[in-house]
Amino acid sequence: MAKKRIDKRGTREPLIRIKFLVEGATEKFYFKELLKDEGYSLHLDIDNINGGGYFAFTRELNKNKSLYDIVIIIADLDRASAHTGEKEKLFDLITLLEKLNIKNNIFLTYKNIETWQIATLPYKVNDLASELGYSGKSKGKEDIYQRLVVKGAIYTIAKKKFKENNLYYLKKGLNKGIFKEENIMKVQSNLTYLLEYLKDVLNIEFNIK
Repeated sequence: MAKKRIDKRGTREPLIRIKFLVEGATEKFYFKELLKDEGYSLHLDIDNINGGGYFAFTRELNKNKSLYDIVIIIADLDRASAHTGEKEKLFDLITLLEKLNIKNNIFLTYKNIETWQIATLPYKVNDLASELGYSGKSKGKEDIYQRLVVKGAIYTIAKKKFKENNLYYLKKGLNKGIFKEENIMKVQSNLTYLLEYLKDVLNIEFNIK
């Protein structure tokens, strides 16, 4: 149950505890800055599972489910098609999310988060790390969001580059998600409706600039 807080008028309002769980440091740095830049008005509670796979998310949920009202997971989809047994673990994770709270959701990108980040740019990029000026890989870089913005990256640009009918998992409202097994290896991302989901379903206020 969500705790209550009292506003200046003495009215009790729910204090919803929303936890974002992501795969690694790259995602944590990137989404923290993206949500802040888009006007996310609540305290950002983002943890990464250090690339432990879908079962690591499941373990975290089972261990700390009483601490969260709503959980939003952001993960790569390539693991489900590249590693034996991972698709089943992903299905189990999604089933658990829906069972704990129908407002929980997972946002998947194939192949990986870099696919989404490249899609936010207004031009074609073959190597993200070199494009952003990194001498090595772009993973784990704390300033990756800022470097993308300097290059013209915008959330809405990526929204136009992914087709909804390519999605493996679709969940936009207060209902169980829809699976399309045949799409598991198609280029896709349901991050295209992340902000809308937070705003419309979870009633999170965005201070749009």
